[in-house]
Amino acid sequence: MDSNPIQTGPQEPKTVLLAHDSPTVAKLFASICTRLGANVTHVKTRFEFSEKVHQQPWDLAVIAANFDNTQGAILCETLREHWSSASVPVVIVSADDDECARAYEAGADFFLTLPIDPVWTPKIFERFLFNRRCIVAADDSPTIRLQLSNSLKRDGYWVITSKDGEEAWNHIRRFVPDVVLLDVQMPRLDGYALCERIRENPVTRHTPVVFITSQDTPADLERSFNVGANEFLPKPVDETDLRQLLLRIFRGMRLRGRDRILVIDDSPTVLGMLRYGLGQHGFQVICARNGEEGLRKALRFRPTVIISDWQMPRMTGTELCRELRLHDETKDTAIILLSSRSTRADAIRALREGADEYIVKPFNFERLIATVERLVAERLLKRERELLRTYLSSTVRQLAETLAPGTGDINELRADERTLTVMFVDIVGFTKLCEDRAPRAVIEFLNRFYEEMATQIVKHEGLIDKFIGDAILALFGANDEVQGARNAIACARDLIAVAAKFHHGFDTSPLQIRIGINTGPLIYGDLGAANVRRDFTVIGDAVNVAQRLEALAPPSHALISSETAARLPEEPWASPVLADLKGRSSQVRCYVLHMKDEEIA
Repeated sequence: MDSNPIQTGPQEPKTVLLAHDSPTVAKLFASICTRLGANVTHVKTRFEFSEKVHQQPWDLAVIAANFDNTQGAILCETLREHWSSASVPVVIVSADDDECARAYEAGADFFLTLPIDPVWTPKIFERFLFNRRCIVAADDSPTIRLQLSNSLKRDGYWVITSKDGEEAWNHIRRFVPDVVLLDVQMPRLDGYALCERIRENPVTRHTPVVFITSQDTPADLERSFNVGANEFLPKPVDETDLRQLLLRIFRGMRLRGRDRILVIDDSPTVLGMLRYGLGQHGFQVICARNGEEGLRKALRFRPTVIISDWQMPRMTGTELCRELRLHDETKDTAIILLSSRSTRADAIRALREGADEYIVKPFNFERLIATVERLVAERLLKRERELLRTYLSSTVRQLAETLAPGTGDINELRADERTLTVMFVDIVGFTKLCEDRAPRAVIEFLNRFYEEMATQIVKHEGLIDKFIGDAILALFGANDEVQGARNAIACARDLIAVAAKFHHGFDTSPLQIRIGINTGPLIYGDLGAANVRRDFTVIGDAVNVAQRLEALAPPSHALISSETAARLPEEPWASPVLADLKGRSSQVRCYVLHMKDEEIA
């Protein structure tokens, strides 16, 4: 067996999140990571873990299998469910090998068994910190092992060589490599038997296996794929062919991050084939071995598409379809049902039970991919329409569709004028609040803030014209000026109250916002470069005044223009104030929105 040290080169310091109860073990891990040039953050409680995990992008998470009375597998699943941490490599650590299968099932990248091995533990951390691919190459020929090792090392891979099938199996179980290269004829355990063993093991069943052999007849090829091989290369090995094959495999791994696909089948071979093939197209693939497990994972992970076998233990594919359609979380999820049943009656039954597509085995994989891509595109279009319904009220859609409908010509310029109420919402002290925060943490915070604010704006029949940094521009009164002003005032109260209870996660201080509201004539229409980008938006002095009022508003209050106040004489306004607005030769009268103490507490 041989391997080479990792050459990292100058780069930004890596970051490691370490969650372990034992001070001794934590100190050893921290020492290893520090020697590798990483900055280590050690958390000692689950609460600390939850606080830190989304505050910055991590390069590696090392988690005890039992941490602060919580299973490390549960913490790993929490990481995998959140978009900001779904791709963080996770190493789960334990002295108990029985924890291994649960760790990998939860989505861990590696299970490290204690005690710490002073030689291999640093190499394992290097592998995940610096994204070094690990390859186990097994061949009984020393010459071929040396050739493969030298070639792969030149391309930057971490190579572990094995002289027979049993030694290879020990290496595969211990290191869970990214790819396995196997000769067929080997002592102690041949390549076919080893591949079957890999596919039967829950930890290694999805590892890509490439047969490298001189046995390349059609029968040999068929047998190789029947035992679970993913790829096949003839001897003598052409370095260019091997390099391109590995690049193709790893390119698929790097692409992952597209939609989640749940594959359910009781055959390990079919699961491995689909996981590998879908992964090569960039999909995040989750696997289940029966209908009951598939239902649990569908409800938990909310996949875009579910591919299920028909005949399975515990729950058949058609029973699964019926059950999925009963749950709000999965009632609209696309379902592809696979079966060897080939009659028209079977296909009709599958569609009647809730499947979107029915594909007969054996199937053409390209057809399956094309079907998945179409269903993903259809769900994306549906989500976009739902977002429009979420963020554009019925009043606003009427404004866009009936007041400025256009002719359908994309080059046509739409423009009109209308009196509307304008609202500007801005976060107090946003720059200071977010300084020294990781970009991902800031974006996540802003998106959560926007979600809360947008919900209130839509509730009060407002249009979100645009998000500007940490500010929101919203419009009210597409059909009724007075009602629009009333809706804007009611919305401002709710926004300030919601913001006061919003937990931004950076410290314990409450979030404060300022709001400016003004009513006046606006020009709305298509603005922008015709050949690059256009927005349907608003301009005018009424917008400028609303923005300047917002800048002058006290924290957790709204400043209302006299033009808006005049439309609501019954509103219990506070005493009027005089404000200096940029662009005005004299002070203007405006009003501070009356808020109860409990609304801004």
